[in-house]
Amino acid sequence: MKIYTLQNRIRAKKELASIIEKLEGSELDLIGKIDFFETKIKDVKNNEEVEYEILLDFLGTTTIHNPVMEFYLNTFLWQETSEAKYFQNMLVYMESHEFTWEQLSYLYWQLIYKSFVIPELNTQATQIEIRRLYQKLFEFLNVMIKDETVKIDKQERNSQLVFIITNQLLSLQHAPTQVALNFCNTIIRHMNKNVVLINTADLPRRYNYPFYASINANYISNYNNLESIMYKDTPIPFYQFREPMPSMDEISGIIQMVRDEKPELIISIGGSNITADLCSNFVPVLAVPLSADLPIAESDFLALLRPFTAEDEPILEVSKQSRINVITSELYYETPVQHTASTLIRADLNISSSDIVGIIVGNRLNEEINNDFLRQLDEMLDVEPHFRVLIVGNYDTQQTQEQFPDLYRRMIVLGFRDDLNQIYELCDLFINPVRVGGGTSAALALYYRLPILTINYGDIAQVAAVENTCKDMSDFTLFLKNWSNLEFRQQQQKKAKDRADILFDSTRTITSLIQNVLDHEKFY
Repeated sequence: MKIYTLQNRIRAKKELASIIEKLEGSELDLIGKIDFFETKIKDVKNNEEVEYEILLDFLGTTTIHNPVMEFYLNTFLWQETSEAKYFQNMLVYMESHEFTWEQLSYLYWQLIYKSFVIPELNTQATQIEIRRLYQKLFEFLNVMIKDETVKIDKQERNSQLVFIITNQLLSLQHAPTQVALNFCNTIIRHMNKNVVLINTADLPRRYNYPFYASINANYISNYNNLESIMYKDTPIPFYQFREPMPSMDEISGIIQMVRDEKPELIISIGGSNITADLCSNFVPVLAVPLSADLPIAESDFLALLRPFTAEDEPILEVSKQSRINVITSELYYETPVQHTASTLIRADLNISSSDIVGIIVGNRLNEEINNDFLRQLDEMLDVEPHFRVLIVGNYDTQQTQEQFPDLYRRMIVLGFRDDLNQIYELCDLFINPVRVGGGTSAALALYYRLPILTINYGDIAQVAAVENTCKDMSDFTLFLKNWSNLEFRQQQQKKAKDRADILFDSTRTITSLIQNVLDHEKFY
C-alpha cells in the first residue's frame, strides 16, 4: 500500500477543491466544464508536486451534485483506475435517466473504443453490458419496422448477389477497410457473384454526451460522390450513408434495396451494424468480427475466427444466439502486394548490422505502451546489449526518456510509415504490448518471418497461435537470450513462416466461411 505524505495530500486537496468549484459552479457551461477538467487533469499529470493517484482517490469519494457531471467523472475514473465500481455507477446512471437514441449510440461507441484501447477495461462483465446496450439500440429501431417484416425465401432471392455492409470505410491503411474490400474482391473473383458494398458510417462524427476523453470517428465525405470503388482492378458498386446515424431515411433506403434486389446473403463486417441487423428480418445476415471475439450483432449467423470456448458461453447467452449459429473459422489476411526490391538498408534507420531489432507497430501506442511494458523492454536490454527497439506509429518518448534512459537511447521512433514491408525486412522480432487489436501488423510480421513475442491475450495471440505465446512478459527476455543460437533462430523463423502460410490463404478461408453459411441447416 502506497503511503502519501501530508504535504502531498494537502496539495492534492487544493487541486481537488479548485476542480470541484468549477464543476459545481455556474461560471462555465457543460462543454466549458469538460474542457476545463480535461485541461486540468493534463496539468496535474505533468506536475510532479501533486500525486496524481491521491487526486484519483479523492475524486472517487467526492460527491458531485450535478448528475451529468457525476456521470462524466465516473467515465474518467473508470478509464484511469479500471475499477469496476465506476463502470457500475455509469450503468446505474444510464438505466435511471432518459437518453435519445443518438446519445445512447454515442455512449455505446465510446465504450467500444475505450474497452478496445485499454485492455484492463475489456472484462467479460464489460463485454456483456456493452452487448446489452447494443440490443437496446437495435430494438428501439426494430420495433418501428416489425410490422413490415417478411422473410424472403431462398428460392426468391438472387443467388448471384451478396451485400457487404460495413460501419466505416477509410483508406487502405485502415485494417477494417482492407477486410471489407478483401471480402468483396474474393466473392467477385472466386465465387463468381456480384457484390454491393455499403458503408453505413455508424460511428459518431460529433460530440453528443459528456464522456471523458471522448472520440469522434473519421469520415471521408468525398466517398459520397462515388458509385463504385476500384480495388485490385475490380469495380465494386458502392454506396455511403450521407446522414449521420441514426437516419431512418438512409436505413429505410437500404431495407427497400434489400426487398427489391433480394440478395442471397448480407455480410456485416465488424458487427455492431444496426442496418445490417435490421435487414436480417428479410434475408440471412452473417456478422464477421474484426477481432478474435464474437461479433456484437443481432444477425442470423456469427462468425468466430478461432475455436469456440467455454468463456464464449456467457457472451452467447446474452446475445440470445444458439451455438449452432456460430460459424468458426481461421483468421485470414490478404497477401501483401509485392513491391520492387527494397532499397532501404539498416544504416538508413541508424541501425547497425549487429543489432537485434524488435519492432513495435500500432496506431494507439501512447495508450498501449505502459510502464510494465517499458520495464520489460529495459530488462531485455540488460541481457542483450545489441537489442534495439524500433517503433512504427506515433509515440511520445518523454516517459521512456525520464524513467528508462538506457532504453530510450536504444529506441528509434519512425512515426507512421507507408513502407512497413521494407522495414520488416530489416527487423528480427515483433514485440507486442498488452492490447486487444493489432492483428494485421502482426500477421504481416509473420509473413516476413518475424517471430511474435506476445502473451496469450488479444487478437495478436490468435495471430501468433496460442501455443506460440508466452506465459508472461518475462519470457520475452528468455526468448531474446536464445536468439543468438542459430538453430533456435531458424526454428522460430520457420514457425513464423508456417503460420503466415495459413493466415494469408484468405481466399480459401473467406470462401469456406461463406460456403459454410450457405450450406448451413439454418440458412433459409
